[in-house]
Amino acid sequence: MATISIMTDRRREMLLALTHKVRLITATQAARTWWKETPSGLSAARRELAGLRAAGFLEQNRVVAHPEIELAEPVATWTPGDREPNTDRIAYRLQSRWTAPGRSAVVFFASRQATNHFGGAGGRSRLHQAGHDLHLASVYFRLHRAEPDTAASWISEDMLPRPERPGEKLPDAVLKDSAGRIIRVIEFGGAYDARRVSKFHDFCAAHGYPYELW
Repeated sequence: MATISIMTDRRREMLLALTHKVRLITATQAARTWWKETPSGLSAARRELAGLRAAGFLEQNRVVAHPEIELAEPVATWTPGDREPNTDRIAYRLQSRWTAPGRSAVVFFASRQATNHFGGAGGRSRLHQAGHDLHLASVYFRLHRAEPDTAASWISEDMLPRPERPGEKLPDAVLKDSAGRIIRVIEFGGAYDARRVSKFHDFCAAHGYPYELW
């Protein structure tokens, strides 16, 4: 196994993201976040990911997932005091964006060595929902690039306490303030139907959580 002679700030940031913030990443997402989304940036990202894998910090797998769609803004946002959302309209927007067939993609995720070193969780056990996790990662990395201080407060589903009551919703991610209070719930809605949109809204409304549904 190869070794990493220097744990640079960028390598540490990548590994912390994959152990604490997101489950999976593609080379394209890495290039977009830490280099540039250009051929040279993509090549640099692939070399770095390959190096981290050779050193035992990452694993990779090939999955079939829907091509990454553009996530420029949430499909729906809500804050306590706002009027009730139109769940049928939201569901239509969520479902109508999936127009391309699944494609093969190489994904990278934290290894046991990485979680032993940095804490957190790895992503191997959830490869069956790679499409969801890659799009949620896209939401996180978008926030990371635009508002790094806010992104630092992102807590992923894997790092949240398990619900006390069976069947209670566990959000994809939350943002917390310095006192540990949830200030925003983040959910990737995939192709939710109106029932699931309503169920998610009801959960957030019952707890008084503002949310972004992507």
